Amino acid sequence: MIPTLHINPVLSERQRRQAALVYYQSFAGNFAPLSRSPRQVVRLLCRALNPERTVVVFAGDRVVAVAGMRFRGQQMLHFRLSHLARHLGWWQGLLSQTTTGYLLRSQEPDELLVDGLAVRESWRGRGIGKRLLTAIKEIACSEGLSVVRLEVEADNSAALGLYRKMGFREVFFWEQDPLPPEEKISMEWPVHPETYRELSPEKNRFPGRIHRR
Repeated sequence: MIPTLHINPVLSERQRRQAALVYYQSFAGNFAPLSRSPRQVVRLLCRALNPERTVVVFAGDRVVAVAGMRFRGQQMLHFRLSHLARHLGWWQGLLSQTTTGYLLRSQEPDELLVDGLAVRESWRGRGIGKRLLTAIKEIACSEGLSVVRLEVEADNSAALGLYRKMGFREVFFWEQDPLPPEEKISMEWPVHPETYRELSPEKNRFPGRIHRR
């Protein structure tokens, strides 16, 4: 079956759950502040999903990959306090909203920030990640943005290889302080390389130590 790619898709409730599950399975550790229950986190992700900042790949009517974007004040996941409170209770919901808000990455006005590429395990190695990145780059061009930026774990050699092949260049890496410590690399793809100025690492407001590449 040839997978089909959709930008800003109209998703059924079942497909929203599938997209949330695929995303969670790739980035489960990022959502630890929300809940220790995977099922509960997937329900929250399903509620928070914003199709206007989402690219989805289908095999038939089944979601096999999803990518999130953030630009012009909107992002793939928007956690409302009412949704968090409904699933976690008001106190835990407020705490989770504060924590997830603190972890959100900052960005420049002319920048598209990739909120993650997630491919269902059984569909990896088929060029789907490349298709997602190509679509995101085309969106950045059509929206008149200057750069696409993403972060990747320093030890994820497969992802680093893909991003380099797709024209992304390493700008700096940062070490996150919470235990266990994490090292991530910030990479950028300039829409107009001849006029683009690299992002200053001081504008990347992650907690931790930042080092120029």
